[in-house]
Amino acid sequence: MSSNSESAFDALQQADMDRFARRLVALRRIRCWSREKLAVECQMSTQYLAEVEAGKHNIPLLNILRLVRALGCKTEELFSEEE
Repeated sequence: MSSNSESAFDALQQADMDRFARRLVALRRIRCWSREKLAVECQMSTQYLAEVEAGKHNIPLLNILRLVRALGCKTEELFSEEE
């Protein structure tokens, strides 16, 4: 992969992580949950969850499933284009 292709891919990946982060924060706030409450419910550290909400982590599938269960939402809701 060329350097330009890699940087374009990295930019797309970061955009996806940022969109996921915004949706996660929105779903948490709809439930009037603090970050600490969600962290407890999905058995993640508050620090890790803060970094996910900031778009700093490419979160593993199993952690996404933990969030879905804790939030009581459908997986696709975390990937929605809606803001």
